[in-house]
Amino acid sequence: MGRLDDKVVIVTGASRGIGKDIALLFAAEGGKVICAARTVEEGSHPLEGSLNTTIAEIRAAGGEATAAAANISLPEDCEALVQTARDTYGPVDVLVNNAALTYFIPVKDYALNRWMRSWAVNFHAPFILSQLVLEDMMPRGSGSIVTAYGALAYSFRFTWISSAMGEGDRAIAARSGGSSISSPLPGHQIALRYVVTPRRAYHKYYNILCNPLLWFLQHYMWNPPYNPAVDASVHDAWENGYVPVNQAFAQAVAAEAR
Repeated sequence: MGRLDDKVVIVTGASRGIGKDIALLFAAEGGKVICAARTVEEGSHPLEGSLNTTIAEIRAAGGEATAAAANISLPEDCEALVQTARDTYGPVDVLVNNAALTYFIPVKDYALNRWMRSWAVNFHAPFILSQLVLEDMMPRGSGSIVTAYGALAYSFRFTWISSAMGEGDRAIAARSGGSSISSPLPGHQIALRYVVTPRRAYHKYYNILCNPLLWFLQHYMWNPPYNPAVDASVHDAWENGYVPVNQAFAQAVAAEAR
C-alpha cells in the first residue's frame, strides 16, 4: 500500500529537478501522476531533462504517469492541464505547484515580456491552478495543494518545508520524530517540517554547488569579469549533494500531501 494509492496528482515543472523527483516519488507511492512542463523531448531545452524522460523512468519502475505539455504562463494552458488530468484519471486529489521561471539577465537588459512571463509562471499560475482543482476537492472535502510560495497561503494552514541546516534544527527535527511542527503562536496556522540530510550531502549541495552558483548569478547581474569553474568537484556535488537533497525534499512533500 502506498501513501498515495489511486490519488490523481498534477506536478508542474516535472521535467527536471525537484519536480521530477516529486513526480517519481508520488508515482512510486501509488499516485496517478500528470507530469506537466514545456520540455517534452530531450534536447529541446539547454538543460538536461524532459517529460518523456520522467514518464519513462516512472513507467520503468511500475508507476502510472502521463505527460502534459503546458505553458502555465497562459491561463488557457492551465485550464487545459487540469482538464487533461480529469479526462485521463479523474478528479484531482493533489496539486504540486513546483514550476518556476526566471532569467539571469542584467536589470538594464531585462526585457519586459520576460519579466511579465516570469510573474505569470511564478505567481499567477499557482493561483489559477489552485482555483481550478478546488472545484474537484471542495465538494469531496479532501485534497492537497503544495506550492512553492507560502505567501499565497497566508489565510490558510500550510507547512513550510525547510532544510535542517544547523545542530539546533537537527535537534528539533529529532524531537519531532520527522513530523511537522505547528506554530506555538495563537492564531497562526503555519507548520514547519525539517528535512534532515547527511551532513556531507548537504555540504556538497550548499557550499560546493549552490552557494558559489548563486554568488555568480547575483553578481552576473552587474557584469563582473568572472566565470565559475565547473570541475570534477562540482559534478560530484551535483550527484552526491544536489540529487539526494532534492530527493529528501520530495519525500517531505509527499508526507505533507498524503
